[in-house]
Amino acid sequence: GAAALVLMQRGGPGPATGSAAASEIAGVPLPKHAAFGKREVQTDGSIEPAELAKLYDSTLGALRAYAHTELPDPVDVLLAVPAKVLCEPKAYYVGQPPANCATADAAVSIDKGGTHRVMVVSDRARLMNALRKGVSQAACEFFPTEDNKRLGEICALTSRFAESAN
Repeated sequence: GAAALVLMQRGGPGPATGSAAASEIAGVPLPKHAAFGKREVQTDGSIEPAELAKLYDSTLGALRAYAHTELPDPVDVLLAVPAKVLCEPKAYYVGQPPANCATADAAVSIDKGGTHRVMVVSDRARLMNALRKGVSQAACEFFPTEDNKRLGEICALTSRFAESAN
């Protein structure tokens, strides 16, 4: 089965202890969790949080290299959950999943506290594509600027990266 991820922003190396992780999302247990600096990583158990955090970091690094620009880390919480969770209204603060949730590999959202979340399918066959799309979408949607022209440029770059093969 497929699974989705939610990411937290990285503030430092190594896992922290005592994180206040949610025990489930939309009825799906999230037994594996760890904090890496300020980024919370939670999974359904199909992948270890440390491995997911490393894959996220390498994907963000590849996006930065592709864009030839410094992009801030856009994610506070990274979640790996079954693909069906992407269509669960309870997985979103606004109660509205994206229109393409049935075919999506990733989804981004902001929770009630303003936390930037990325959910990606954790199915290993889809995971790298899910991370690529999720990181790209988050970098676009959460880019800190009021300059619409600059935002358009960033989103065009991240969109091309999400669709590229490397």
